[in-house]
Amino acid sequence: MPKLTKTHSRPKSLYRVKNWPEYEKALVQRGSITFWLSDDVEKVWLYAGEKQRGSQFDYSDKAIEIMLTIKEVFHLTIVVWKDLCVRCFR
Repeated sequence: MPKLTKTHSRPKSLYRVKNWPEYEKALVQRGSITFWLSDDVEKVWLYAGEKQRGSQFDYSDKAIEIMLTIKEVFHLTIVVWKDLCVRCFR
């Protein structure tokens, strides 16, 4: 039986971070996502109906529909979806 020889690959080059602020900024941007909405959505984003005592209407039905669509498209859990909405739609 012939003896198996190991094939030696090149040693892995070591990468050292030299610019930490830029590296950390890149890590934050790695998970970013951009949503493009039409101008008419911006006009109807906030609730414009009559106020009722004891209720809190911040967003219109269209805004809630968009947020729920994003949740379904990306298969997000409630916690992740809520965090995404808070970060994206301030």
